Amino acid sequence: MADPHDPHSIPMLTDVIVPGRPAVGRPAEPQVDVATVPAEQPGARPAVFDARDVEFIAERLRARFSSYLRQDARGVIEARCRDAVEEHTNWLVRQVTREVVSALEAEVAGWVRDAVSEELARHTSQR
Repeated sequence: MADPHDPHSIPMLTDVIVPGRPAVGRPAEPQVDVATVPAEQPGARPAVFDARDVEFIAERLRARFSSYLRQDARGVIEARCRDAVEEHTNWLVRQVTREVVSALEAEVAGWVRDAVSEELARHTSQR
């Protein structure tokens, strides 16, 4: 069984909340590792929790989750945000580049057309 005080352990929800009665829960089905149960013992009996136990477990989970959010999760969230911003920036650069190229193509075509017309007119007037 994992040590609940291990900083690398992940909090797990094992209580099932009774619909309509959020302050009262019932214990989840016990998780029995078959390899650790002696042959003469077919299974483990589920523990019975009272409201204080539920509150204690909920507070421990809240504290562990808050601690995770302040420490390890912060790096994960920052990395995903950084990746999302980078991806969006790359997309935006591609869009702007496409628009600039399109505008320049039209402008250069006009410049070339004007330059050719001017040169033809100059060439024709010199004859």
